[in-house]
Amino acid sequence: KMDPPPPFSSSGGSGAMAMPSPAALASSIPSSSTSVDKKSGIQFPKSITCHLSSVRVGEYQIQEGSGGISKGLLAKHKGKPPISCTFHFTKGLGKIVWEFKEKGTLGGKKFRISIKFDAIKAMHLNVATWNFIVELKTQPTLSELSSDGKKKKWVRAKSDFTNGNAKSKRFHVAKAHALGLRTLGEAIGYFELFEGEKYTKIVQKTMSLPDIDTGFRVKGRAAKRKIPSSIPDFKPIVVEKKQKPDENRKN
Repeated sequence: KMDPPPPFSSSGGSGAMAMPSPAALASSIPSSSTSVDKKSGIQFPKSITCHLSSVRVGEYQIQEGSGGISKGLLAKHKGKPPISCTFHFTKGLGKIVWEFKEKGTLGGKKFRISIKFDAIKAMHLNVATWNFIVELKTQPTLSELSSDGKKKKWVRAKSDFTNGNAKSKRFHVAKAHALGLRTLGEAIGYFELFEGEKYTKIVQKTMSLPDIDTGFRVKGRAAKRKIPSSIPDFKPIVVEKKQKPDENRKN
């Protein structure tokens, strides 16, 4: 079992380490993949991708299969996490993207839920439970990977693969993966410093899910449905074995 060190956080919180200086953060990123903020002089990575175990939006949830948290799962997906969170640090276009496949670690279409930095009301990473909570002010964008012969490109999703949850629910909850917890903490650290510390106040020291997600203004009962206060822990899928008939049993 991997036990990664707690992630960095300038906002503190239970189990969190003090975030290193901007220079220390930037030194760990190759210069070819960074962009420099002219005002602060800080080098920001173009993007940071973090490995996740699950993502939930309202009653919609995508979770890893029975592959567990082994590195063999990454090898199966050519080094790319089957469920991921990517922070994009492009000035004026900053966003967080959840990316996953239709059926978790199995086959199916690839989907993305994109959240603009300006659409985020609050966020918090609980180091004890590894839950990453993001509260939105506006609805996210849904997209899917479309294949046109040899070329593949991301386009707007033809249908709402979240069954209306992304349009009606404000809270997105992801569970960090053992292989991506520290990276997620570093990404949040960069988020706080991005665009002249514009988003520092968004990162909360503590945060809990409400019993009812009031959601966005939508018609119907979808926005009033109760959601659990936490997402379930990862549990391997157990395949039940067929019991053999007892040969000695008399009819």
